[in-house]
Amino acid sequence: MDRCTFVNSVRSETPAANLETQKCHKGETSSSSPEVSAANQQTQKCHNGETSSSSPETSAANLETKKCHNGETTTHDQTSQTSQIVIPNDCHMRDKIVNVLNEYQDVFDENLHPQGADLPLFHIKLIDDNKIICHPPRNLKPNRRIAVQKQMEMLMEQHIARVVNSEDNHISFASPIVVVDKPDGTIRLCVDYRELNDNTITMEFPLPDIKRMLQCLSGKKFFGKFDSRNGYYQIMLAPEDIYKTGFITPDTQAEFLRLPFGVKNGPPFYQMVMQSIFADMLYKNVVVYFDDVIIFADTEQEYLAVLREVLSRFRTKRLRLKAKKCTLGAQEIEAVGYIVSAQGRRMSEERVKVVRDLPAPTDVSQLRSFLGKVNVFQRFHSSLFRSHSTIESSHQEGG
Repeated sequence: MDRCTFVNSVRSETPAANLETQKCHKGETSSSSPEVSAANQQTQKCHNGETSSSSPETSAANLETKKCHNGETTTHDQTSQTSQIVIPNDCHMRDKIVNVLNEYQDVFDENLHPQGADLPLFHIKLIDDNKIICHPPRNLKPNRRIAVQKQMEMLMEQHIARVVNSEDNHISFASPIVVVDKPDGTIRLCVDYRELNDNTITMEFPLPDIKRMLQCLSGKKFFGKFDSRNGYYQIMLAPEDIYKTGFITPDTQAEFLRLPFGVKNGPPFYQMVMQSIFADMLYKNVVVYFDDVIIFADTEQEYLAVLREVLSRFRTKRLRLKAKKCTLGAQEIEAVGYIVSAQGRRMSEERVKVVRDLPAPTDVSQLRSFLGKVNVFQRFHSSLFRSHSTIESSHQEGG
């Protein structure tokens, strides 16, 4: 048996056999649909007619409302996903934003849509179709091997990937995996797609125009930011390209059904499809920077209309958002390293700290590097420009 034949076979005694049993046939899912989950989060009747609320935390911990007999509403702490959305305490639109969110709780479902987003399929076009990627599994320590098995189970349960069986009538690629430790003690399962990427035709699509984005955002009064839940995993792969994403672990071989991280052309494709959703709203009330969608408006009425329209489009496209990373009703917001508000824009504290903590240059090479890093600050501090010019001229005169 040659190596590729071995790689494409799955032994019944490995945990991979157990993983296969978790797949659902014909794209069905064993868990309840997001629509049913959303229906369970709808408003409930209460017996009093009073309005109560918990302490006004920065996160919107009291978003869900209950209907009362007299038609009034009461807010309370609950565990719905929308309860994690950040709404500033001083937001005068808080109640109105809550009402809109209650209509779109399914958009914040923690489970990805079983059919994936209603967006174009991702294709992997190879330079040489005859080149096969076939690597043996890399050895892992016992604790990491167990962690990888758990990650694989999650991928199968959410229909993000599937196990390759010896009965399948196709040969799947076998790229090696890379296990990365996360700060919280867990792992991130990555796939080394360098060989695949070297054989992939490059997709050309321009990156977002950051300068234009900041010009549109600066001076606006109300902002909001949406963060996609596992953005790539919401994009479905073209069926004929699924085998190209195949990867191998010590216990199984699998292939992705959805766009995996690390694949060439993933970022430009994702940016392209997200911009297409909001094409008629771009730079008017919406800007898109990969998986961040920022909305902005001058008036409360306009803001609420934009909010409803954006959520409606997310629902139509079957996209899911990560509630705890979303902010609504803010009068300033961070975008690509800047803080934008009605007063204009300024550098975020994180970016300022990076420069502040830079070591003092001790030679010409380090000086040039330092000047290059602080160059972006010149538009905010005119005195920095004068200092920069003085240093440069002194350096040139000194030879």
